[in-house]
Amino acid sequence: MKATLGIIIGYVVWTIVWLAGNAGLSGAGLIPRASGVRVEGWVSLTALLVLSVVASLGGGYMARTIAKTGLAPVILGVLLLLTGIAVQWGSRDLMPVWYHVVFLVLLMPLTLLGARQSAAGRPARPTP
Repeated sequence: MKATLGIIIGYVVWTIVWLAGNAGLSGAGLIPRASGVRVEGWVSLTALLVLSVVASLGGGYMARTIAKTGLAPVILGVLLLLTGIAVQWGSRDLMPVWYHVVFLVLLMPLTLLGARQSAAGRPARPTP
């Protein structure tokens, strides 16, 4: 039960960070407010990738913290990758190919890195 909850919460955290970050980037004028508009600027694309990094680290962290098992972040990473493939495919004409590739390649390792940062993912420190 904890593993399932960890996966769900990790996915929700990733989604909230992504949507809130997109709203912030849009409000700052870094990405277009309207959907369906091509994004080509280096700063805009880099900001979106940084946002993805933060979302993936946060999602993995939460999944591991709640689940207390290393399998939950792996499943979360797979789900994020499958979702990412579908979303990136749907927006393939709106951004350069390199952006889509980097976005997808980073999802799994950063989700697992976030999980490793969780107290549940770190080995106990010996007490002096």
